[in-house]
Amino acid sequence: MTDDRDMPLPEWPRSQPYVVTAPGVEPAETPVDSVKPAVKPSVKKRSVAGNAMVLLVSQGATWSMAILLSVLLPRYLGPSGVGSLHLATSIWAIVLVVCSFGAPTMLTLEIARDRRTGGALAGQVIKLQLLLYAVAWLPVMGFAHVASYDRSTVAIIAITGVGALCTMFSGTIRASLYGLEQMQYVAIADVTSRVLLVPLLMGALLLGAGVQFVAAMTAAAAFVAAAIMFHYMLWFPSVRLWRTTVSRAEVLRRGRAFFFLDLTTVAYIQLDVVIISLMLDERSIGFYASATVLTGSLLFIPTIFMTSAFPAIARMQVERPEAVPVMLRRTFVLLVVSGVPIGFGAACLANPAMVLLLGDDFAPAGSVLAVMGYVIAVMFPAMLVGRVALIMDRQRLWATMTVVALVATVPIDLLFIRWADQRYDNGAIGGALSYAVTESALLAFGVWKVVPGLLDRATWYRVAKAMLAGAVMSAAVWPLRDQLILIPLVAGAVTYVAMIALLRVLHPDEVRRIRSVLDRVVPRRPGGRSHGPTAEVH
Repeated sequence: MTDDRDMPLPEWPRSQPYVVTAPGVEPAETPVDSVKPAVKPSVKKRSVAGNAMVLLVSQGATWSMAILLSVLLPRYLGPSGVGSLHLATSIWAIVLVVCSFGAPTMLTLEIARDRRTGGALAGQVIKLQLLLYAVAWLPVMGFAHVASYDRSTVAIIAITGVGALCTMFSGTIRASLYGLEQMQYVAIADVTSRVLLVPLLMGALLLGAGVQFVAAMTAAAAFVAAAIMFHYMLWFPSVRLWRTTVSRAEVLRRGRAFFFLDLTTVAYIQLDVVIISLMLDERSIGFYASATVLTGSLLFIPTIFMTSAFPAIARMQVERPEAVPVMLRRTFVLLVVSGVPIGFGAACLANPAMVLLLGDDFAPAGSVLAVMGYVIAVMFPAMLVGRVALIMDRQRLWATMTVVALVATVPIDLLFIRWADQRYDNGAIGGALSYAVTESALLAFGVWKVVPGLLDRATWYRVAKAMLAGAVMSAAVWPLRDQLILIPLVAGAVTYVAMIALLRVLHPDEVRRIRSVLDRVVPRRPGGRSHGPTAEVH
């Protein structure tokens, strides 16, 4: 057996630069539409590391503002208000997957492989999405009527639906920019919309604004993000937003497999909220929503990495397939190493953290977050497995397993939610337990069948050592959980890092790679010049 330690660490593929002949004009290999692009600075494709740095900075900013909102909204809106808002978001998340019919993932892959042929799909995608969105309103409002939601909740669902249109449009442009590996423009849109949204919402909440106003402001922020991304998208005429010769049947055919996967994945994630709303009340949804929002915020590491790496892995699979397995094994270990302390730490500190952030009214949400801490540790590597399934053209198998998990979620939810409500007077705990069971099953199946051979014995050994380090960290944090929260955080971080070093979980070249990334975030030489977009002019 050959240990990955003895094999050179594959370098992430660096994209070839755009050859720019004049500002605002793309290379000659891409036919330019009759619509002239806006004047833009000369740009080149970024490497995975460069895109990761852009996303790290932008995600750091948006993550900080999202955490601020997740703290402020529950305090002013209460469990019921947060529950209504999250319910509306969950309903439209499922609807938007149907309206998008798998197009975002398909566009990213197709454009990453070939800008010209992939970009020709965008215009037809937008037309189909608008048609499906218009049709979707009737079943959405019909469901709200059948479910007997109160008038305030129905109004929130309607307002959220308006914002969903902007989210759908920006999702298509976002996917196209990701395929072009131009993440910096997505980052500008995300940060700008958040910078506008957060202070306006804070001021409105202080003045006594209600849930409906919050929903309206969120929709406005989605419009701002869509407008900014649309502006930058005009700089790339290879992505044809209006004129296209591709038929609807061709677009639907290409997006079919991705649609099935996206639908089952989103339905699987959001189904717990819908079931809780039918079995319990908005207050229970508020507890579950608060925990899941914080959980989502803690997934920023795999989100950043997979977003920036996804197009490059797809290209590497074609150009250097022999390098992919080693790179994926090491990526899997790095995701486990980063996910274990975050997940285990969240489980240990869930109750005091929830009270500190959201107040005593949300103390029951601490138990939900404690269960979700385990889910976090599982989701870090699971996100990699799901993306690899797409790249390896095994999305049908992965989607089939997600359907099985989706179907299994219903009886598991019914059992666990009822049990948790009777035993702890907190049915939201049951929703988190159900999620933990199904997410663990998905990861196990993915490693076994979807990407067989991904993990060898040496990789499993490293994963086991990382889990041991997390267990020791938890033992150090647990007795300190009621102290000032910085004390257990520091104790846990020091313990975990020491155990990772003692057990030699990471290889020396991986440590050097991590240090090089950290040096990019915090440069050692002060006063360094910032390098903007460049071009090779011929």
